[in-house]
Amino acid sequence: LKDLFDKTREDFRKNIFDIPIANQAFRLKEIQKMYEDAGKNKVSKQNLLKLAYQETDARTTKQEITGPDCGPSQNEN
Repeated sequence: LKDLFDKTREDFRKNIFDIPIANQAFRLKEIQKMYEDAGKNKVSKQNLLKLAYQETDARTTKQEITGPDCGPSQNEN
């Protein structure tokens, strides 16, 4: 099963380069072109800036699960 996973993952990584929109640099270049074409449309430019920020934002969402009274959660195994 692990071999199948590794093979599938390798195939995916090789083939994803054939899809331009899957590449972050391509997406950012397209956003830049749209930004330049937006002219004086401030709303459109603002939305494109937000989109570029979201594209490059490396933060992750962290979720903590706590038990009663914000204490540590109990695993029931």
